[in-house]
Amino acid sequence: MRSNIKHLVAMLLLASYCHATTVVVVITPQAIYVGADGKHTSGGPIAHSRPITKAVIFQKRLIVACLGICRMSLPSERTNKADVFDFTEWIGDVEKKAPANVSVSDLTSLLERESSVTFNDFKVEDFIGAGAFDGQRPQKNFVDFVVLGYDAGVPTVNRVKYEIDWSKRRLILRILNDHPRPDTGRDFDFFILGESVTLVNDVKNRESNTYKELVALVPNVVPKLAAMQPLSHDEATSLCLAVLKIQTKHLKNIGPPYSITITVPLGAGEATQVIFPK
Repeated sequence: MRSNIKHLVAMLLLASYCHATTVVVVITPQAIYVGADGKHTSGGPIAHSRPITKAVIFQKRLIVACLGICRMSLPSERTNKADVFDFTEWIGDVEKKAPANVSVSDLTSLLERESSVTFNDFKVEDFIGAGAFDGQRPQKNFVDFVVLGYDAGVPTVNRVKYEIDWSKRRLILRILNDHPRPDTGRDFDFFILGESVTLVNDVKNRESNTYKELVALVPNVVPKLAAMQPLSHDEATSLCLAVLKIQTKHLKNIGPPYSITITVPLGAGEATQVIFPK
């Protein structure tokens, strides 16, 4: 009986978890651009939305973005209060533990270790088994950390991705490398992570919705993108914003404010972030 009450309380306390995120990545010879939406939609019994930070600068030169559940509250047996996982606070604690000048590869390993400990301490799999996250179905994505920066001068994008195995009611961890990829140039790439209606492979198809919607917003960028030609700073920024605005138009859980976070090779300056209210 006590266990059932605990499970019910767990579900009621899940009043803040993010259903979806769109992250746009544009890699040019000069920089890595990361666009992220900032809408946080409640997954609990009282629906609401408010802004949330989904991409942060790490050690002034790397970028870490969070897709999926960026914030959640779970009851704790240790404190008799709610344990809160908040991405921006959590990644700040991870940064304090990271060695100076940590590489993308080493940060990926650190995030894997720290997130595994955190989700184990939160007893996330117990709450999955109790049905606390059933509101996420049919999505498998639970939390997906994206790490971006330069390793030995090469633009590198890794992911620490947790999915829910609904049949076994447990988390599955995957470590992925999204760039460099064998089918793209080292210094140029464009892809979208998370929830999106924009299909990257349709950029060259003039009859596709992706082409038509992008041309309407960034007409001068699409031909260069289709030809895999490097983009300028303004072009890369406007492309990120255009993709985010298209997702907002079609997907109720995506929305402003939008952040564009930029990192450059070692010696070219520090990472920067600009927030666009709409």
